[in-house]
Amino acid sequence: MTKTEQQDLEALKIGFEMNEWEDFLLILNEIRDRDKEIIAIYRKSHKELQSTKEREQRLVEVLKNVIERFDGYFGEDTLGQSSIDEAKEVLELKNQ
Repeated sequence: MTKTEQQDLEALKIGFEMNEWEDFLLILNEIRDRDKEIIAIYRKSHKELQSTKEREQRLVEVLKNVIERFDGYFGEDTLGQSSIDEAKEVLELKNQ
């Protein structure tokens, strides 16, 4: 595992443990430039959307985007992939 991959894993672990979506997304932004688009979408939507329900729907969309970008990236049996799998479960519960 490269140093960058290890940093990715640590950042995802911290983000999911904190259970704070904004902080999680900011941590992702610090991992690499590839995540700036996700942060920009979140920040824009956070300012524009007033109702809690709309914000939650937007966060679900952002989380789906994060899963799409990272799913399989870490390989099997790693902390990062476990976190992505956990995020999928959260989405499934929200959709029920």
